[in-house]
Amino acid sequence: PPEARPPMHGAPGGPPPARPPHGVGAPAPAQELDFAAEKPAAYRAFEQMAVHSGEGGTTIGLPNAMCLDRHVPDFLKCLECWLGRSFGQPAATQRPWRLQCLDLSRNSLGEESLCRVMETLKRLDIRIERLWLAGNFMRERGLAAMTEYMWNCKDALVEVDVTDNEIFADPTTGPEPGSDMVSAFLRCLYNHSAYPLMLEHGGMKVLPLLLRMGGNFISHPDKLLRQIRSKGGRSHVRICASADPYDHGGQKEYLSVCLPEFLTQRATNGSVAAAAAPVAPAVAAAAPAEAPALAAAPGQNGKRERGKKEKKEEKEKKRRKEPKDRSDKHKGDGSAAAPIAQAAADGAPGGALNLSDADQKRLQDAIDHHLRTDGGLPPGEESTREMLSEFAVCMIVAKKGMKEIEEELAPFLGEHAGAFADWFELHLQDHFPDLMGQLRRFWSG
Repeated sequence: PPEARPPMHGAPGGPPPARPPHGVGAPAPAQELDFAAEKPAAYRAFEQMAVHSGEGGTTIGLPNAMCLDRHVPDFLKCLECWLGRSFGQPAATQRPWRLQCLDLSRNSLGEESLCRVMETLKRLDIRIERLWLAGNFMRERGLAAMTEYMWNCKDALVEVDVTDNEIFADPTTGPEPGSDMVSAFLRCLYNHSAYPLMLEHGGMKVLPLLLRMGGNFISHPDKLLRQIRSKGGRSHVRICASADPYDHGGQKEYLSVCLPEFLTQRATNGSVAAAAAPVAPAVAAAAPAEAPALAAAPGQNGKRERGKKEKKEEKEKKRRKEPKDRSDKHKGDGSAAAPIAQAAADGAPGGALNLSDADQKRLQDAIDHHLRTDGGLPPGEESTREMLSEFAVCMIVAKKGMKEIEEELAPFLGEHAGAFADWFELHLQDHFPDLMGQLRRFWSG
């Protein structure tokens, strides 16, 4: 057996909790297994939109405003139902459910939804290689729930992305240094026996965890890392400049992590920038553990750097608003929790279309009305109709052609998909001529 590592203590949490014996996920209740029969349209939508299988495994992905807070309960039921149908029940197969990636990025998910996702992953003992949660509203509770899931997961994750959330940490405050949740999360990795991940590839190699936490509200990020290295011991903690595997060399490393853009935060040196959007490009990566000090944050290397910093801050002030609690911003109003155009921009060649929030809502309402009156959906499919309305707007903002939209909607609308695409194009032409002009220029170019 491997040599026991000395635990890294610290509040909150103190010594690492005793992990329960790892078994396989609990069998799903009968009602979860029947969800496909209970809501067949919602389950078909999940299979069509969220499941992406490849050689490396299965990715479950609903990014870019495709899984909002109100969708999370049904999403989790669909996930559990699909895993059981696809891989069998772990209690019978004696194998846990595994996913290559879970991608819920840029959905503006609030704390309650994120905690619910983490609790489900933990309860079902789902082993994930890559967890992508960038662009949500994760704060202390959400990070604590993610920490608990990873602590109770027997296998090591390869990548965790929580970029551009609202995670706050300040290593200079609290009852003692390291009282913040980011430090507690890093201590979890240090104390977890599965980290760092070891690979046998031409000899024993160490694979650092790729941890993306830039664009949050972490004050003094360099000091936070120095404290972790001090608590764990410089020989046991390695902050890597690259996520590539490296030779083990026999050293006793308990924490090996690559933190790109960790020093680029919306809070630096104790001040919170007036920002609530993606941050500027990365600054220098944290230096390897052998180095005597971490790379300096921007703005500490003379007049030229100060000038760049001032220009960047001025630009950010014009583009951004002061962060506030937006987890319940759109509950009950039937609109997306974030502008669909902004969320779809990452997937649209050349950026998103020029479509205001009000126009997005107007277009979504028109689609909903058409599906309800003449769209081919059976009566009572309100949640499916709402989802398809959002999905259609999202595809238009991503500059999808009408033929592609028809193909994407065919599993839900069947023979009515072609008629819907014809109506959709005419509706855009009559009611959104400027938008249609943009689309035609893109399609013809």
